[in-house]
This record gives sequence, C-alpha cells and structure tokens, in this order.
Amino acid sequence: MASSINASTSGAGGVITSADNSGILNIQTAGTTAVTVDASQNVGIGTASPSGRNGSNRVLQVSTANEPEIKIATTGAGQNAWLSFSPTASSGDAWISNIVAGSNLIFANGGYTTERMRIDSSGNLGVGTTSASAKIDVLTSGNGTGFLSENSNQATTGNYLYWGYASSATRFVVYGNGGIANYQANNVNLSDKNVKKDFASAKSYLDTICAIPVQTFRYIDQQDDELNLGVVAQDVQAVAPELVTEVNWGTKEDPKMCLSIYQTDLQYALMKAIQELNAKVDAQAAEIAALQAKVGS
Repeated sequence: MASSINASTSGAGGVITSADNSGILNIQTAGTTAVTVDASQNVGIGTASPSGRNGSNRVLQVSTANEPEIKIATTGAGQNAWLSFSPTASSGDAWISNIVAGSNLIFANGGYTTERMRIDSSGNLGVGTTSASAKIDVLTSGNGTGFLSENSNQATTGNYLYWGYASSATRFVVYGNGGIANYQANNVNLSDKNVKKDFASAKSYLDTICAIPVQTFRYIDQQDDELNLGVVAQDVQAVAPELVTEVNWGTKEDPKMCLSIYQTDLQYALMKAIQELNAKVDAQAAEIAALQAKVGS
C-alpha cells in the first residue's frame, strides 16, 4: 500500500489524500499514479518500484511503454535539451541532444560555465575552442595545437586528413592521398650511440641499388593525373628483402596485406652505395695518376 495525494476529477473535484504507514507516497491525477516516492526517497515516474544499481543512492527512474524521455526546458518557447534512451534491448542507444536550431551542445566541469568541449550546430567537435573549423578541432594553449578532419571521397593533395599548427602557421599536414608535408629540415630520428648495439659494417649495396628499377606510376585509387616517382616493393624484395616488410593496410576485420619498404633503411643503403662508388672513383683516379706518371717518365 501507499499514502497518496490525488487530484480528482470526479464529484466536487479537488485534492484527495489517503495515508498508511508504508513510507511510500503516490502522487496521482484522476486516480492514476504519476509519481511514486518510496521509503528510501527514490522517485519513479511510470514505475511503482524505482531502483538503481546501488541501493544506497537515490535515483530518478522514468519508465514508459514507448521511448522514455527526460526533458529539461527553459522558459523560452522550444528551448529544450533532452536525454532519451531506447526502450528495447536490441537497440539500446542513448541520446543527448540540444534540439534548438543553430545552437551548441556544451560540456563543462570544474564549474557550471567552465567549458571543456562543445559540438556546434554543424556537428564539429571543438576542444579548447569555441569555434571549431573541422570535424575535430583541438586547441591547446601550448605547442600541441591542431585540427583533425576527414573526407572519404577526396583522396587528393587538395584535401587534408590532419594538420597541425603552432604560432598561427601550419606545421604539419597529412593529405587525403596519404602524403605528408612538413618542415622537412626539422625532422629528426633517434640515432644516439647509447641506444644501439651489435655494430657491424653493412654489406655492399652498390650492385643491389643498381638492380632496383626506378619507375613512374600512378596509384589505382589516385584521383589526379600526376605521375609518381619511386620503386616497387616486390622489386626491392627480390634483391634486398631486409628492406621490405608486410603490413596490413586494411583493417583488423578486413585485412589488406601489402609489401612496404623501410624507407629510412633504403636511404642508408643508397648512402652505402655512394660510399662504395666513391671508393671506386678514388681507386680509378689513383690508377690514372700512376699511369700518367709512368707515361711522363
């Protein structure tokens, strides 16, 4: 049983109350319970037995036959933000939405108006900025500023997947076709002797490098007509397998295994080949000098 407060529509109307010792209170209209407050101060709307995961915490539980909805509205017409949950286990989606056209959904902590993140009316997510200019725009007060966006239909150098900037200037770009642009002279690779071991002279690479065809080509999914200059991993693998590895260029669910080149290692193989070629030139120069001296004598 329960104590009740009922706004009656029968007879003379008015408020009808009844009481018992259950500690449960029903708020009714026209004899139908709309809200139940149990003895633990849990509040139920559409349910007579509100409960939460932790019995020690008070909860507000909304249950309906259709899609339940908690709506918080301001005094302005249509100024609504709402939170709703799918009523079926098969879908189970949760929605948080500001339904006012042209408005933002703002997340804050550390204070009611201390903004941390917002989704604007265009669907752009901004962190550290109130005017996101890409699908994800992250702005910090230090050096790590940048944008992240995607356009799956434009795999070209004219479309950015990612770009980072500092001091109001672009510093690093990943293009839609997978190309990378940056301030190349600033690039560094860890090469300190203290992090290396098992040193040995590299094998000869002059004949190896000369056996690799350098070709022009276009990628199958390339969306412009520009020719690319490079090598084919299978050609490199045939003479220098240590410079090639197999990499999944697809996804875990839909793998696409392709041969890839250790580009930095190839660079040092070229350096080794130049050193070998220089040694040959020096030896030939010495032979020529000796022949010239012999002829002159």
